[in-house]
Amino acid sequence: MKPVKCDLSPSFSVRYFWTSHDYHWSDNFVFEGEEHNEWELVYVVSGAVECTEDNHVYHLTKGNFLVHGPMEFHTIRSADNTTPHVFIASFGADGSLPDGLRDGVFSLSTDMQHTYEAIFKMIKDFTDDPDEKALIGEEAAHRLSAFLLRLNRRYTAETPLLRSRAATQYAQLVETMTARVYDNCSLEEIASEHHISVSYVKQLFGRFAGVSPKAYYSRLRYNEAVRLLSEGITAAEVADRLNCSSPNYFSVFFKKMSGQPPARFVRNKSEE
Repeated sequence: MKPVKCDLSPSFSVRYFWTSHDYHWSDNFVFEGEEHNEWELVYVVSGAVECTEDNHVYHLTKGNFLVHGPMEFHTIRSADNTTPHVFIASFGADGSLPDGLRDGVFSLSTDMQHTYEAIFKMIKDFTDDPDEKALIGEEAAHRLSAFLLRLNRRYTAETPLLRSRAATQYAQLVETMTARVYDNCSLEEIASEHHISVSYVKQLFGRFAGVSPKAYYSRLRYNEAVRLLSEGITAAEVADRLNCSSPNYFSVFFKKMSGQPPARFVRNKSEE
């Protein structure tokens, strides 16, 4: 039989590891929300946690695996009066992770749990001592890439969302803020639209986001500003689209959020 050359261009591969943490939390632990440019993996070894990811609130227990995409706002907290044991690792990648991994929670088989736990230990070993463990890091990157591709091929994500009234109301508030990102709404307007009090909105965001509703809405508007500026829209036009009172107000807002004015952001972007 005549051999046939089969070209392979990898669509996804882990390029670097950013952090790895082996956490043992108390039953009242809460981690305030964050977002970053890396992928993040949450794996529950034991106990239970609640994970907020944008407008979703997931409930994870032993053997559950969750993937946060870059720039997805996420938080985590202990749940069910347990003291959870959790592995969290973050990484950068070449290519794009399959869409099937981005939404929902995976319930790993015992075999897949053991596989990932071994990979995580290699990641942790490398990130604790990257200069001396470079080869371990390289092997861990290859093994994690293969694990995630296998996960996408063999598993379907579930959506064990927290179905409480509070979680549902929080999700609805985030959806409203996202839909009205250009409107520069006040907190009072958003609360009134949902027929709840401002104090209750603050309570919901304190629980599920770990940040104030004002800070969350500002983050949404800032991310939209970054997207528009990156597409070549002028700062004055972005200020107008975001319904800012003036270009100067937008510049102050952008600098407060990013540490640099829009003009410098655009300049740095063009030099990348």
